[in-house]
Amino acid sequence: MIDEKIIKRARSMAERGTVGKIGDYITIRVSSKVVMKDEVYLGYLLLNKYLGRLFERVIERKFEGSRIYSDLENFYYLCPYSEQLRKLPEYAKKQFRTDLPLILFCDEEDTDNLEVLGYFKNLIALGQFNWDVFPLYMMPKEYKQDLKHKLKTILNDLREKEDFPNFIGCLSYFFSALTTPPFGKEMQSPAWFLLRFYYDRIKNENKKEKLKRILQHCGLTKSEIENMPHDVGRLMTKLKGELKRLSKGAMNSMMNFFLDDVWDQLGFPYQGWKFTELSNFDDVIDSCMIVSPYFVIAKSYVGKECSICGFGRPTISDTNIMFGVGKERYCKLWEKGVTKIKGKKHHRLACIKCGLASYLKLKLIGCMWTRVGGGKRNPLPRRFMVILHIGQHSEKDVDYLSKMFVAIHERVREFRDKVGKLRELREVVEKLTRKIGEYKDLKRLRELEEEKEKLEVKAKKLGDDVRVLWTWVVENVPPILRERGWREIEGRCIPFYIGKEYGIYAFLLPKAPSGIVEGKDLEFYQKRFDESRVVILSAIGYLSKMCKCDGDYYYMCLPTTMSMRRTIHIPGYECSVDKAINYYAVLVNLVSDLYGAREGLDRKFLLAERYAEDPIIEFTHFLREWKQKKRYYNLKQDFKYDFNAIKGLLGED
Repeated sequence: MIDEKIIKRARSMAERGTVGKIGDYITIRVSSKVVMKDEVYLGYLLLNKYLGRLFERVIERKFEGSRIYSDLENFYYLCPYSEQLRKLPEYAKKQFRTDLPLILFCDEEDTDNLEVLGYFKNLIALGQFNWDVFPLYMMPKEYKQDLKHKLKTILNDLREKEDFPNFIGCLSYFFSALTTPPFGKEMQSPAWFLLRFYYDRIKNENKKEKLKRILQHCGLTKSEIENMPHDVGRLMTKLKGELKRLSKGAMNSMMNFFLDDVWDQLGFPYQGWKFTELSNFDDVIDSCMIVSPYFVIAKSYVGKECSICGFGRPTISDTNIMFGVGKERYCKLWEKGVTKIKGKKHHRLACIKCGLASYLKLKLIGCMWTRVGGGKRNPLPRRFMVILHIGQHSEKDVDYLSKMFVAIHERVREFRDKVGKLRELREVVEKLTRKIGEYKDLKRLRELEEEKEKLEVKAKKLGDDVRVLWTWVVENVPPILRERGWREIEGRCIPFYIGKEYGIYAFLLPKAPSGIVEGKDLEFYQKRFDESRVVILSAIGYLSKMCKCDGDYYYMCLPTTMSMRRTIHIPGYECSVDKAINYYAVLVNLVSDLYGAREGLDRKFLLAERYAEDPIIEFTHFLREWKQKKRYYNLKQDFKYDFNAIKGLLGED
């Protein structure tokens, strides 16, 4: 055991960013840079969370040391001095190789406390398979069988759910073969995969005959299947249509055939060239700088740099699913260094560390299908806002904050669902009221009135539930998170380091919903949010009410300064939490209530800024337009009474 006085002194040195010698002990700093780009920022936070834990395990086991201090980029360790410390990178690489299969394939409950979050199933963007829907460029060749085993688990789940379209799509994406005549250029079409698999990839005659019978159930005749190479184009077109209207029995037969009969014959013939080398993963450890009082270990790469971070060795391709659409904006080497692999243009523009950061981000937050600029649907990473927080929280506090995010997600969704049901009930009551006025038959009238009374009682009870939910939502949920597009994704609280005095935490909030906005890019609403100081501060103010601590909050910036006085840090501005709650949150609530659904999300952001600059003038404009009924005439009844009182005080009619 290390003496408590030595630990205290070492921690004091670490907080000042220095390393030194304390008796027979030394402090070591391991630094891993966080890249401030939206494509990989969250992934780097997750990767550094793992790396801090990796070096801690190596130093504990090899040198009987411990971690004494951490921030997002630097990890400080205290241990007895030994010349073997110069081999720390070698030990770390060996441990990293051991951990890598768990990092890539295991879910967060099964990673043996490696500080790796997320679920493998989040990496599979089900829905369409003619794009890269999985980051294969990050997969080492040596782990093909591990990937195949994990895919079988996912395909088994799809079989149990009887989800045939996603089953056959996933199968054809991963296990399709390279095109050769007469099969044309299509790569990942399920119809193409089935015909090609029957034609030249299945060798066992009994199994080939079984697949032939399955294809006949799909609508192909025996003669068409036997003469396939001579008329493959027409057969593919026919099979595409038939696969959409297969019987349940034919679907089950096909899923059972591939999983139970020919699974061992499936490989990655087309996707194989995308896999990377396992040795490339050593760059993750080599990129970390190790500083001690006696030596410095730092490797620098000279050559064409990674187009994401700007200093790594480019070894993998950049794809939409890993880095998002529009990567040309920041790729310095977009048309340089292009090599051809099996006739394919292959852009090796990203380093393995950026790729692993993107992989970990996808594993945590998952993928989504969306349109960019009204064009084709693309698989892209889900978008989240990251708010960093330094404060004093125990593990119970972190658990409470995580549960609060789940509660917010569930309550907002429940509120919207009940509002929809209440609206439908009121429409039914109105229709019944009109019917009652039309009928003259007393017996029928009595039945309708009884039915109307029952519905009114039900509507009243539902209305009471809605009011209770709305009260809770107003008190606990920022107006920005009450918008319709955010109801499907819940936030999350992730501790990056929990210390005795303070810790570093990240709040993951869903980004502004994109939808398909005419003439606007995918990030339009999010850009408006990031430019609106008022809305940002109000949202963080609500988060601080949940935290109930004296820590600082950081949005779009790293925690390089720390006041511990309940301060919110955004680029170019600092604000107290009390002002965010009592001023900015009140303004945003007012704008949300006044303008409701009649204004778009971007317009609300602008109005919130205007109200913050001069609330009296902006509110006067609102009253004038409301009086002239140019806009905002459909106000809540409570607001109408309040405005009538205001107009009376102003001497207006």
